[in-house]
Amino acid sequence: MASTSKFDPASGRTADPNEARRLQYERLQLFAGDDEAPNTMMPHMTTSFKKSVAKHKKNMAKKVNEIMSKVQR
Repeated sequence: MASTSKFDPASGRTADPNEARRLQYERLQLFAGDDEAPNTMMPHMTTSFKKSVAKHKKNMAKKVNEIMSKVQR
């Protein structure tokens, strides 16, 4: 099947906007992975996020407890 889009070898871009959109979607799918293959980036990002949130909650709880102890005096 011949493609109707024109490829500019100098810029490495596809002239057809629909083809460019399709390629962008394909790259996003490859980056995100599919359901059959594990995505190695997401577990690390999720773990890092959870650690960050836990640290933030701990710091906020400490500040709230300090303020409450001053108010109760």
